[in-house]
Amino acid sequence: MNNKKGRPKLDKITISIRISKDVLAQARRAAAGTGNLSLYIESALKKELQMPSQKEPDFRARFSAPPKGPHIKGGLVQLVLEERAAS
Repeated sequence: MNNKKGRPKLDKITISIRISKDVLAQARRAAAGTGNLSLYIESALKKELQMPSQKEPDFRARFSAPPKGPHIKGGLVQLVLEERAAS
């Protein structure tokens, strides 16, 4: 038998924030579909902070091979032509 009183531990903390009444009203309207204001605000913060949803980081994009060919926007072609003309 569980004799503990109060809410079950959810590995979360409670904080106090100050927001304007109109922002709170907008958040409540937006969260009305989910029925859980805390969950809505937490997911909005995660999206704003761009927190990854996966457990392991994905470094494929970071360590992939650079694109082949000249980079025209950065002026690489012009630089190569200038070096060729100087030599």
